[in-house]
Amino acid sequence: EIGINIMTRECLNRRIPDIETLRAELKAWNEAYNSAPTEINWQFSNETSRIKLKSLYPDIDRNQELRDQLRQKKSQIK
Repeated sequence: EIGINIMTRECLNRRIPDIETLRAELKAWNEAYNSAPTEINWQFSNETSRIKLKSLYPDIDRNQELRDQLRQKKSQIK
């Protein structure tokens, strides 16, 4: 998503007259972009993201517990 956003701002922010020009522009932009990669500075780890974004992340440990219990019940039935 980050790369697409950058490409849109840097390469596609104008009218492009035809598909051949679009392909050439995208190829040139992509080659330049890939030749000088930039490092992403992540602001927090998985653990801190689970705290900060708790409502967006499921409770993995609890879900694993519930799956294990369900599997155990199914194996007892067989």
